[in-house]
Amino acid sequence: MRLVAEIEGRIVGAAAACDPMSFSDLPRTLADGLAFRQRLYGFQNAVRATLRTPPALWNLATEDTTICRCENVTLGGLRFALDAGHHVPNAIKRATRVGMGWCGGRTCLPTMTALAEYYAGVAPEQMMTPRPLARPVPLAALAQQTRA
Repeated sequence: MRLVAEIEGRIVGAAAACDPMSFSDLPRTLADGLAFRQRLYGFQNAVRATLRTPPALWNLATEDTTICRCENVTLGGLRFALDAGHHVPNAIKRATRVGMGWCGGRTCLPTMTALAEYYAGVAPEQMMTPRPLARPVPLAALAQQTRA
């Protein structure tokens, strides 16, 4: 990811520094950088493809298979939500509590999206709204704090 971010930063920097009158020359000027970025994207896609869970693996899971350890959501609960029409990650989250635990979906989100695609034939395209590990504290509570 670092290499992609670095080359994209260079592309954006060059575009920002470019004279507006010669903006049409920018793709030719950045041809090497754009080609390198495409190669990096190709590599990322190849790695992602090798890390994807084989769909046949889901045939081994039972209704009691745990999908979200933090909230103890099972495959049965997830399938119930999918059958009810919840196909977007935030809707699945509201219906099942997947991703509402301490990990904030970091552990269960890939499994949940893969199962949504496998069972419902829908690939969720939207990310879940992240759950912060902190919560609002009233100012009065802060004012009553003492230093140790």
